[in-house]
Amino acid sequence: HLCDRRQRQMCIRDRYQRRVRGAMALFGEKYGDFVRVITFNPKYSVELCGGTHVGSTGNIGLFKIVSESAVAAGVRRIEAFTGPKAFEYVQEQEKELKSVKELLKNPKDLTKAITALMEEQKKLTKEIEGLHAKQSGQVKDDLKKEVAEVGGVNTLIQKVVLPSGDALKETVF
Repeated sequence: HLCDRRQRQMCIRDRYQRRVRGAMALFGEKYGDFVRVITFNPKYSVELCGGTHVGSTGNIGLFKIVSESAVAAGVRRIEAFTGPKAFEYVQEQEKELKSVKELLKNPKDLTKAITALMEEQKKLTKEIEGLHAKQSGQVKDDLKKEVAEVGGVNTLIQKVVLPSGDALKETVF
């Protein structure tokens, strides 16, 4: 827990000693023969230190994870904001969430409202596709009536406006 104010333990280790303690150099970081090893709790955190650290975990304050990813088998990398930057980030996220709610007329259940919009959009897309197919079929029927024989060859010359390439394929085939 960050608020426990666990004190940082720091020592200088050579390359062999830091392997014995379980610290690993990740992401291609390069360290010299000696490096600081930082420990807040040996069960969870033994780190090689290439930068500044706080004196105790309580000094960190708010800790907001903003991304995580795999860097190796069984190893995850997290990126986070702490302290005032984390607070600023959360405020920005809340402001954006408020804007989205306002756009949707402040629904009680935002997730449900967005899901309903997505379902409606999917339904309307299918309806439009159906209308395009129907229009293509009608155009095809109309075009068949315009076919004329020229020099023993069925000929059709017509300018056709259709809503999409798929509609054109439906009409031609």
